[in-house]
Amino acid sequence: MPFSLYPYEKNLGAYSLPMGTPDGRGVAFTASAAYQYISKHTRGFIAGLQYRTRLRLGVDLDFIRYREETDPNDAHLNYISTFFSLVPSEGPHHLLYFGFGGVWLVGESSRGGPAFSMGTMIFPKKPFSVKLKATIAAVRSKPLWDLSAEIGGHLRQAEVFTGYRSLIGPVEDLSGPFAGVRIWF
Repeated sequence: MPFSLYPYEKNLGAYSLPMGTPDGRGVAFTASAAYQYISKHTRGFIAGLQYRTRLRLGVDLDFIRYREETDPNDAHLNYISTFFSLVPSEGPHHLLYFGFGGVWLVGESSRGGPAFSMGTMIFPKKPFSVKLKATIAAVRSKPLWDLSAEIGGHLRQAEVFTGYRSLIGPVEDLSGPFAGVRIWF
């Protein structure tokens, strides 16, 4: 995909791909990987994929593996979220999206449930972006929140970002800063 379709060029074309794109493609992808610090002995690895069509529809997949290093049994918790998303509002410096899907927690006891996600990306000044996202899920009839805020810097098809993410539920409270990279293709 040509650079002209990445953030700051042609109204966020990497997300919605306006009709008549120069390369004729009707889809766009992003892939990301990040490291999250929770505490002295607890860390998280975050991986994400996004798929978008020119009709402002998409699929988002996030995977986080939390690991506690002091546990002799190598205790870990996997958080998986999948959403079908819609971008109802887009402008030259922002976009708003909603998602409906589900989340799963896989560890000592696995559980999951339906979820709703809402977020925004703001492109205040080239090459920076700000992303805010909130997800609420009903897991065993109790709320599970996934909240994140990040700031990124773009260089052609790559982005370096940092932020803060919290996974808060009846048992879980995994919050901390993260940093990573994202590729747009």
